[in-house]
Amino acid sequence: MIKWITIILALSFSYQLKAEHITGGDFSIQHVDGNTFEGLLTLYRDCNSSGAELDQNVIITVRDLLTDEHFTDLDFTFIGFTDYEAELGNSCFVPDICLQVGNYSAVFTLPDNPNGYYLTKERCCRNNASNNLAGFNLGFVFTVDVPDPALENSSPLFNPFPTDAYFCINGNNFIDFGAFDADDDSLVYSLTEPLRGSTDDFNANPAIASAKPFAQVPWAAGFSTDNQVGGAVPMTINPVTGLVTAQPTQLGIFTVAVKVEEYRDGIKIGEIRRELQLASTICAMDMPSEITTPNNDTIFDVYANTVFCIDITATDPNLGDTLFLEAGGELFDGSVEPGALFPPVDSFSTVTGEFCWSPICTNVQDEPYLVTFTAFSRGCANEVLVTTQDIYINVILAVDEPTQLAQPSTPNGPGAAIIDLYDPSTHCFDFQFIDPNIADSLNVIASSDLFLRDEVTIEPFGNDQGQISLPFCWDVACADVRDEPYFVDFQVVATNCEVNDTTTFSVPIFVIVQDDEPTVFAQPAQQIYFEFYSASSLSIPIIVTDANYFDTLNVTASSPIFSLPRSAATISDSLFGNSIVQGQIDWTPSCRDVRPEPYVITFQATANSCKTAKVVDYTVEIFLTLPPENSASISMPSDGAYYEYYIGDEPVDIDVLGSDPDPYDTLLLQYAGSVNSALQTSPTFETQGITETSVGKFTWAPACADVLDTPYEVVFALLSSSCQKLNAVSVSVNILVTTPTKGIIEPIANIITPNGDGRNDMWTIENKDDPCLLGFKAMVWDRWGKEVFTTQDPAFVWPGTYGNDSEAKTGTYFQTIEFIYKETKESFTGTIEVMK
Repeated sequence: MIKWITIILALSFSYQLKAEHITGGDFSIQHVDGNTFEGLLTLYRDCNSSGAELDQNVIITVRDLLTDEHFTDLDFTFIGFTDYEAELGNSCFVPDICLQVGNYSAVFTLPDNPNGYYLTKERCCRNNASNNLAGFNLGFVFTVDVPDPALENSSPLFNPFPTDAYFCINGNNFIDFGAFDADDDSLVYSLTEPLRGSTDDFNANPAIASAKPFAQVPWAAGFSTDNQVGGAVPMTINPVTGLVTAQPTQLGIFTVAVKVEEYRDGIKIGEIRRELQLASTICAMDMPSEITTPNNDTIFDVYANTVFCIDITATDPNLGDTLFLEAGGELFDGSVEPGALFPPVDSFSTVTGEFCWSPICTNVQDEPYLVTFTAFSRGCANEVLVTTQDIYINVILAVDEPTQLAQPSTPNGPGAAIIDLYDPSTHCFDFQFIDPNIADSLNVIASSDLFLRDEVTIEPFGNDQGQISLPFCWDVACADVRDEPYFVDFQVVATNCEVNDTTTFSVPIFVIVQDDEPTVFAQPAQQIYFEFYSASSLSIPIIVTDANYFDTLNVTASSPIFSLPRSAATISDSLFGNSIVQGQIDWTPSCRDVRPEPYVITFQATANSCKTAKVVDYTVEIFLTLPPENSASISMPSDGAYYEYYIGDEPVDIDVLGSDPDPYDTLLLQYAGSVNSALQTSPTFETQGITETSVGKFTWAPACADVLDTPYEVVFALLSSSCQKLNAVSVSVNILVTTPTKGIIEPIANIITPNGDGRNDMWTIENKDDPCLLGFKAMVWDRWGKEVFTTQDPAFVWPGTYGNDSEAKTGTYFQTIEFIYKETKESFTGTIEVMK
């Protein structure tokens, strides 16, 4: 008896299965004894179904297989739900499928009938969500063909609901629709049409099912019996195993219908059907790793006595899976010497290991060596996935080819060396020998009379595999140049698996001298125009080259500029060397050196080589010119400016700005004038800048002794000097130094009324803040000559009182004021009327 299966998972498509719908089923019978059989009807529905109730009893209609005559009805009993969580998917992926599987069962007898029977149940509530079906509220037909009961035959029995009963989008899907036949009859599987029955009512559950042929559910556009789920490759079923293969590209729900025909002795005796609704979803499956070799080659030919190394890479399509890669075979178990090397490697997702083997002569054989690489990957699935890859290695001996001389080489090919006396890059090179048989071991012995020379260095012996180089250097001199070559002889022995091959070489070495190249003055130019400013310097670089490396150069120069009494030029001390000399002439001419005709420098370069000594004369003309001249000017202060200074004020500050548009002129800013005759103080004058712009600041704080009735004159002058002239411009300003009184006391009030009304209560003088009123004294007497008041403060007040603060009487009083102004003693007298 098949277990009831409940698979409770969440469906997460953009649409949902209607919970009240049936999603599929199948029907089979098994022989019990004689004419007794047990029937099993399996229905599938949504696990949360509430509307499509599974009745406790269903009526199964039995008809004659050939005549369709209604024979009898059978009562099948619903056993009840046994909830069971099926293991759909694996530990990497659980599909979003929600399904219930339930069974109806009955034991019954059928009389013998050569025509056979077919049992049918028709009921409602097909799921409308199938993407590949058209129509709504259609029913199901579940049917099984039974041969003559006299055959005591059991129909095929579908395998339990497959754990991989879902489709992975864009993947290769393999779903088992296989069945078991207890009688070992032949089974043939094929895709078939889903059946709908004769009723469309949503609640239809007829007691008597309709007869064959049953109505079919129409396919939706783009789908058919032979293309049930779509995709680039249509779904197929293996007719022998019942394995369904599909590659859907669309998310959704698809109804799949499969028919199993039962044959005995080549005659069809029965038929069963299974319909399933399968979800198509996005899967994350644990896939095995892949092992790759260079260029995906698996057969390699390797020469004995060589090192053979290749990278072996294992890649797991499941990111994050752990990988372990190892190698095995006779090259690792000690039965073959020497053994190969492949240290096991492990990592995540991708690992690469290097396989190396150095076969020797004894490893040459007719059969290849087998090496097996094994990758173990462990990911989200519990099991370890194993992948293997075999490679085959043939150890061979190459056909022997003679050793070749590869270096030195001339433009016409290898076999000779050319040493150019003037080209130091040719003085050292390698004697290089290459054997086409890379496994050959090479031994080289060199001999030559040149090896007796101290200036020649060579490694006369050497051994290596495949190729060998002997470095050679010769520091040639002029005496080594000759027409006939020098020779170096070599004996090269190539050995491979005890086979020796000897080759001799005699390599000529030619020592030559290139044709003499001219000496060239790269600098200076032959005409130099120098716009001369006062005190400016001229630097003339000298570069002389000779393409012949071994030529020695000696450069001299003569010119009047080296003997000028005031400003002689200088030249670099050493202008001597090989192939190139550099130096310079430095000259700071004076204004008096400017003249219309040029100064001439005559250079002479002598190049000494193995062949000859060549002299090159080179003339340079230097033209001294003067730049155009512009006038200087003073732009601040303005000419004729006037300043009035009161003793005690802040000092007089005058900013002076002089400029000259010629940057080569030298500027000098000065001042002069009558301020230099001041009796007590002297001005200060600070300047900045000597070219283009000069700024001066004039500062003066006069004292009382400097007070005059007429202004002082200050003259600011700007002197601009160059080779051509001395230019002077000036501006003048006037500064009047004075005081508030100018030594004059304003009229003095001679009537006071000290009554406290705030008017004429006191006697005082005007302009009493003048700092230049020196030796000041003021006195008051009464008419009897008695002193009433005296003070030395110019800022005094007399409130009409005596010294003892008693009030003065009404009457006439006499006053005297004395002071010194500009060294002159002044006095004023008068009367004061006190009125009350």
